[in-house]
Amino acid sequence: KLEEQSAQPGFWDDMDNSQKVLQKTKQLKDKVEAFNNLVSKWEDTLVLIDLANEENDESMLPDVVSATEEIEADIDKMTLETLLSGH
Repeated sequence: KLEEQSAQPGFWDDMDNSQKVLQKTKQLKDKVEAFNNLVSKWEDTLVLIDLANEENDESMLPDVVSATEEIEADIDKMTLETLLSGH
């Protein structure tokens, strides 16, 4: 909907509003990208876990732990950003 607004005739006539719409669009795109990156990390970690299980390879455990901690940190960061922004 925000992108549709920017395509409307006269959108750029109100610079304050157009800047707010573009800023909001960027914020939402950034959140979607961060979420997609988180999902990708999660899927990669699941593959690593499956591989370690299939090969019965405990040497992969530090990589799994590291990846899991990174995901947890990303979730904490996203949660805090959401709480602070109110969205």
